[in-house]
Amino acid sequence: RTLSLSRQERTDVAVAFCARIQEAGYTPMIYGNLYTFLKLLDMERLEDYDKWFADYISDEDRTPYFAYKFKVWQYMSDGSCPGIEGKCDMNIAVN
Repeated sequence: RTLSLSRQERTDVAVAFCARIQEAGYTPMIYGNLYTFLKLLDMERLEDYDKWFADYISDEDRTPYFAYKFKVWQYMSDGSCPGIEGKCDMNIAVN
C-alpha cells in the first residue's frame, strides 16, 4: 500500500500520525528497522519522536548500531515467553 509513496510522503504520514497521537494525549513511537529508518523515512524530520528499533542480532556480545536515539530495541522475533503460545517478539526498553 505504501510502495508508491516517496520518502517525503512516507515521512509526512509518520509526522501526521505522531501529531495526532500527541493531540490525543499519548506519546507516539515509530517502529522500524535500519532499512525503514534510513531508506524509507527522513530521520531529520523524525528526531522529536521516540523510535522502536528492530535489529535481530545473533551474536550475544554485539549491541545494535543505529545512529539515532531509540527507546525500545526489538532483538528477536522468535523468542518464547511463559503464557504465550508459539514464538513472540522480544524487546528491551533502553531508556
